Amino acid sequence: MPGLKTSREKHRAVETAILDALGSARRPLSYEEIADEVRRRVSKELLPDAKAVAWYTKTVQLDLEHRGKIERVQRPLRFELSRGRKRKLRQLYHMKATPQQVWEMLVDPRKIEAWSGAPAVMEAAVGGRFSLWEGEIYGENLEVVGEKRLVQRWQERGWKEPSKVTFRLRGTAEDTEVELVQQDIPEERLEDIAQGWDDYYLGAIKRHFD
Repeated sequence: MPGLKTSREKHRAVETAILDALGSARRPLSYEEIADEVRRRVSKELLPDAKAVAWYTKTVQLDLEHRGKIERVQRPLRFELSRGRKRKLRQLYHMKATPQQVWEMLVDPRKIEAWSGAPAVMEAAVGGRFSLWEGEIYGENLEVVGEKRLVQRWQERGWKEPSKVTFRLRGTAEDTEVELVQQDIPEERLEDIAQGWDDYYLGAIKRHFD
């Protein structure tokens, strides 16, 4: 699949850039310095803008830390001071589609692959497992109420504890409002997770219907 190939290429390119940058540095690098190295070393064809650079840098860096390939990277001071605190995120998305169409984008693995550009596993039943972006995101479905509500135990690779994600759908024959609520988010990740929903998940579904 083209999407899978591109995703793997980006992950490999960013991983190589991070390892090379840390290997050649004479001192520990901050997250911002690593992101600058990724921007410099990875072609714009793979990472065309700052959002893509930031998302892949954070994702791959956390994966490398989790696998023990690199030492924990120094975050900005405001992140260090807030470690361990949990936050809640709520966002609304208005989509030009029926609740059924939006629901299928959330639970049909083939349609998830279409908007995400990567393989997806989705068992749309209570207790069913799901996995997106080659295991970057994975978890379990806690509640499945067709075309109305989907509640998931949501784990990002590298997290010690899961968060809880709830999708609520309200709509008509022409459009749907999706309410996203994500609980138990590490405070240091709140900003980039909120942006990630816009760039890569519900925002991507919304753009599919625009």
